[in-house]
Amino acid sequence: MRKALSMLLYVCIALPVSIGALFLVSTSGSILDRGFYKRLVSDERIMVVAADPAFVRRAPERVTLGSVILDGRAAWAAALKTVPADAIRNQATTAIDAIFDSFEGSSRDASIETAHLKKALKASLPAFSSAYALSIAVADRAPAFDAVPVDLGTRPKTVSADKLASVIASRGIAAVDGIPDRVPLESMGMGRIEGTVGKAVSIRAVLVKSTGTAVIAATLLVAACAFIGSAGLGGRLTCFGSMAIIPGGLVLVLGAVSFLFRPSALGIGSIRELGLAPGTIAALSGFLRDTLGAAARGFLVSGGIVVAIGVVATGVGRGLFTTDAAR
Repeated sequence: MRKALSMLLYVCIALPVSIGALFLVSTSGSILDRGFYKRLVSDERIMVVAADPAFVRRAPERVTLGSVILDGRAAWAAALKTVPADAIRNQATTAIDAIFDSFEGSSRDASIETAHLKKALKASLPAFSSAYALSIAVADRAPAFDAVPVDLGTRPKTVSADKLASVIASRGIAAVDGIPDRVPLESMGMGRIEGTVGKAVSIRAVLVKSTGTAVIAATLLVAACAFIGSAGLGGRLTCFGSMAIIPGGLVLVLGAVSFLFRPSALGIGSIRELGLAPGTIAALSGFLRDTLGAAARGFLVSGGIVVAIGVVATGVGRGLFTTDAAR
């Protein structure tokens, strides 16, 4: 009866909680690591994928730049040629630092600085406007530059490319000037949160505490099931080890499969159907493999540690059980 109750509690409560705790532990290393996200956004392979013609063709048909509506594909292609990639990467890493400063509670009024990006955008707008104006189709229609917003998805044949470029540049500069130099994270719904006692706590602290609580709860639940289902120190240790091996083994196998078969796990083969160039497919596949590899290592480490603890506990328990039986 006790063993049946122990197994019921283990399968219905302890095992799901243990697996959930291991998932939190396995992923927290990446989720809470600002360096992980900064490496992602700084990876040059992202720009290789973004510049692929097949990817450009998937851009929205229309995009809005301030009070101007542009052809999405032409705007994307022009931006790739003229907007400095380093400016985008630097802005992304700046945003990540601000977000993590807020999550970690090191800044009460964290905000994203945009001054450098605005400067780079304004400097590149003339070249962007010229490249865009020369690439779009010419239409037999009257210009309507006084409209707000004005649709410049095509160039009126009575308007020169230089004239159209100057209009786009001036409207674009006005749009960039309208971006605040500092964007508070609170205005984006992010930042610090209020604790139950009214004190501000960091989201990072909440995540760390939640992970620790889950691990403790899982350990106590498994120990309780082992205590109910077995008798004697040796038997309970053996039971505890066996129950720990199951969730640890599942997570370990998941990590191994993800690490060894990353392309298949992500459906890399289907990427070829997107019509990307071979070099782009290689870049995207490598980027996804490296990203998943970081997560897979977390599963391998946490699962391996729990399996090792389970094996040791089982071995010690059996040794104690044999000793008690010999007496």
